Amino acid sequence: MRQGLTRGYIDGYPTFTGQGADGLVVLGYPKDSFWKHMWPSWDYNLIANLPKIILYALAINVALIFIIYATANAGLLKSVKPIVNGIQALPTKEIVCIREKGLLSELAASINKTSEILQSQSRQLRKKETARANWIAGVSHDIRTPLSMVMGYAGQLESDMRLPEEDRRKAMVIIKQSKRMRNLVNDLNLASKLEYNMQPINPKKENMVAIVRQVVVDFINMDIDDKHPIEWQTDEALTVCLVNADKELIKRAVSNLIQNSINHNEQGCKIYVCMLAEGDKCIVTVADDGKGATEEQIERLNNAPHYMVCDENTLEQRHGLGLLIVKQIAAAHGGVTSIGHSAYGGFSVKLVLPVQE
Repeated sequence: MRQGLTRGYIDGYPTFTGQGADGLVVLGYPKDSFWKHMWPSWDYNLIANLPKIILYALAINVALIFIIYATANAGLLKSVKPIVNGIQALPTKEIVCIREKGLLSELAASINKTSEILQSQSRQLRKKETARANWIAGVSHDIRTPLSMVMGYAGQLESDMRLPEEDRRKAMVIIKQSKRMRNLVNDLNLASKLEYNMQPINPKKENMVAIVRQVVVDFINMDIDDKHPIEWQTDEALTVCLVNADKELIKRAVSNLIQNSINHNEQGCKIYVCMLAEGDKCIVTVADDGKGATEEQIERLNNAPHYMVCDENTLEQRHGLGLLIVKQIAAAHGGVTSIGHSAYGGFSVKLVLPVQE
């Protein structure tokens, strides 16, 4: 009886057996208070190794998750990589053609369409730029001959002593304005060539000090009435500053800077030319004590690609191509320009070029 009651149920009630003072004790519990577990189904080794089994199971799950992630990621990267390459190629104006297949087919189609639009716009822009450059070159060429005739005849009238003084003065004005028109045409043509890389540049190792000094001497010799004296403020110890440059273009840039001070100060001003060699830079500064420019004008001159500065006093439109050409020449030589107020209360332009090692 004791052996039969060591584990089990009596009429569906869970019971436990024990030994009491008077013999056998049977302890019963309400139904469904214990889980039926009649046979020894838990292996000891299983229970002893349960932590290891759990760790193994976790490791297998992590490995499966990693394999699934790597497989999915490889497929996604395979689809995304052409899209990314296509997007990166759009700003470079390269032709983009992505296979329109898979989950990202709609995005690929949009990128292909965008590339076609950009290519079409680029072709149209090139046509317009070519037409503009050709038009400027044609006008520059065609206007030289009649302008030379106007200047020639006006020169004859100016020197004809039989004409009244008033008529000779008018002829002088015609010559002066014709020269301005000629310079404008030449500047416009040169600016167009520099913008479209049509101007041949022949850089050689040149001494900037000698080039700038020669330009200054030429202007001093031309200033007969001494309305625009030039002061050479370069340290006498600085005799050589080598740059890799096109000598004629550099002379044109420095001449434009000096001429700019003369053109905008017809009543006269003093011009200061300074050269410095700082580290790997050669700096040319042309400043004056004239009427200068406003902050708004200087901001526009430094940042705008084209300059249209209006003088309200004379209603004269100043094209500003001289400064534009200076910036273009500097850029063609790997340099920069900086426009601002001078220390003398006027206008100042700084031309910075890299020194030839």
